[in-house]
Parts: sequence; C-alpha cells; structure tokens
Amino acid sequence: MWESNLALARAALARGLTRALDLEALAPLWLGKEPRDLAALLLERGLISPTAADSLRRDADATLITPEPPSALEPTRVASSRVPSSTPAPPALSPAPAERYELGKLIGSGGLGRVVETADREIGRTVALKLAHPGAPDHVMERFRSEARITGRLEHPNIVPVHEMGVLPGTREVFFCMKRIVGRNMQEVIREGKWRLRRLVEAFRDVCRAVAYAHSRGVIHRDLKPANIMLGDFGETLVVDWGLAKERGTAEASGPAAARSGSSTGNLRQSGSSLTVAGDVLGTPSYMPPEQARGKIEEIDERSDVWSLGAILHEILTGRPPFAGKTHLETLLSVIEDPVPSPAGAPAELATICLRALAKKKQERFQSATALEEALEAWLEGT
Repeated sequence: MWESNLALARAALARGLTRALDLEALAPLWLGKEPRDLAALLLERGLISPTAADSLRRDADATLITPEPPSALEPTRVASSRVPSSTPAPPALSPAPAERYELGKLIGSGGLGRVVETADREIGRTVALKLAHPGAPDHVMERFRSEARITGRLEHPNIVPVHEMGVLPGTREVFFCMKRIVGRNMQEVIREGKWRLRRLVEAFRDVCRAVAYAHSRGVIHRDLKPANIMLGDFGETLVVDWGLAKERGTAEASGPAAARSGSSTGNLRQSGSSLTVAGDVLGTPSYMPPEQARGKIEEIDERSDVWSLGAILHEILTGRPPFAGKTHLETLLSVIEDPVPSPAGAPAELATICLRALAKKKQERFQSATALEEALEAWLEGT
C-alpha cells in the first residue's frame, strides 16, 4: 500500500489535483502502520472527484516500481563474528557513583534523548552522556538501550566508543557514556567548503571501513548521512548515532518504521533532518535508499547502507545530496522515481563510483561497503 500511495501522491502533485500540504496533513493515514488508500482519503475529504480518483489509481498502477527479485550476490557475512541476534531481557541498570558525572552544556537532542558534555570526575576527563528523555515510553527505552548495546559492541577506530551504561543518582535518568568528540560533523565541513576533495574522500573512505566492519558484525546503520559523521580536530573520523541501527535476524521494533521516536505528533514532520510519521522515525529522506523510501523495511540490507554512502559521496562532490525536495514527501517521491543526478564537475572516476553506489536496484550497486572502500582507495592511490 505504501508504494501505491506514494505513486498516487506523485501523480496527484504532477497533475495539480492536490497540494503537498494536504497530502502531508493526511500522512498518518496513508503512510502509517496500517495505511489506507490515498485516493479514497482524498475523495472522502472532497479534495478530488470520483473521476479523478479513478484516473489517479490508473496512473499509479502504471508507474509502480516492480519489486526487484532477490539478488544472487547477497552480501557476505561472517557468522562467527556477528552481534548475537537475540538478546535476553535487559538487566537492571546500576546507578553511577554519586558525584561522578557533572553535566555541562547541551551538545544536541533527538528522538531518543539528549547528549550533554559531561565531566567524569572519577577518571578526570570530558565525556559525552546521552540521556534518555524522562518518562519515555517502553519502546523508546528499548531503542535507547539497543543503541547503547549495539554501539558498545562495535569496537572499531571509526565508530564512537561507548564506555558504560547506567542511571544517574538523584534524577534516575538512564544514560550511556561515550567519547566526547571535539570537532564538527561532515555536513558542516562540506558546507564550509574549506577542505580539499582528497581530504574529504580520505575521511569518507574511513566511514566506509567503519560501515563494512558493522556489516561484518551483522549490524545495518540505516541512517547514514553527513550529520552522523564526526570529524575531530585531531584527524579522527567517527560514525555516530546508531539509534536506527538494526541487527540482522532481529524483529522490527514496531510498525513500518525503522524505529520509534516516541513523539505523539500526528503529521508527517521533520525531527532534525529525519522523517517522522505519527511518531515513527523512518530515516532521513535525502539519504534514504529507494527500498526504505517505499517502506519496504524487510528489503533493507547492507546494500541499503551502500546507497546512503553514495548519497554522502554525492554531497561531498557537489555540496548537496542527490535528492532534496521542498518537503519530505517530495524528496521521498524523487528518491523512488527520479533518475539519480550525475555529480556535475566531479572527477570522472569518482562520479562513476558515486553513481554505482546510488543505483536504484540493489544488485547493481557495490555489493558491500568494502567494495566501495576499495574503489575509493584505488582512486586515492592514483591521484
């Protein structure tokens, strides 16, 4: 239903039969966990005529993307090194020693919690504490614990390390403690425009290595974007924010979404740069692969992360992601149906690498983050 509704929305907008604002107001009904037929919704509210509804259904049926068959080139996974696919009920968290952590300035906030610069008095260092939102519902706490657990198990020099998880005394806030990265995210660096292309590609290659490692451990990130890549002042490159990450072989948290944000809002809206429908965080449209944009969560695999990496490379090469509409809905529709724009002005070999990573069909992409990293390394060695 998601795919047919998106195709119908595209047709309605193209023919001027409705406005994007009307479609977004109805989004919880046609993009929710139990989506209703969009044509029927528009008809019920008097936004289109019965004739227009029938016509739009025909247009949508004619333009639907046929689901691709399973590829024979499934990504190779190392079973012996995978993160366990089933996790027992979480144990009770121990309170942190009194007075150990002194909270400082807010670094950022998102659907799962806020991140605060913190003084660790016991060790004598500055760390970052991610604190779950007080009173968060069970499914949000489950996702919060999952992020801490997954990130803590991914021991790689290009993945932000997690030191511990616990409860703050007094406030009883659940937290996990991470390395404090002094620097900027890749999106900020790209927009500033001061880094040479080679330096950006070298940092991006390190990102690919981190993602390849996560894949070898059975973990798919599902929200890769420049804002989730930290570039430290001393040369570090770290992939952060694994809140939407999925362990291979585990059940989805809820609904059609990649995760839950805990928001009670009922509209298609922006949460940071992420897409939220009725409280379900789906990812970030400009970096979301077509299968994720269509709501085909069961089709998301390692090659979906490869597409997101391709979108990041496109932004490195051009200063913008491959798809960026005026609204989240426009961006989603473009990701699904529009051809991928060539990164104009980029070195030919890098442009070819970028477009292959961004192939609409999974079997035409690089089949692993390692293969993408190797292509980048070959370009770096030749320049």
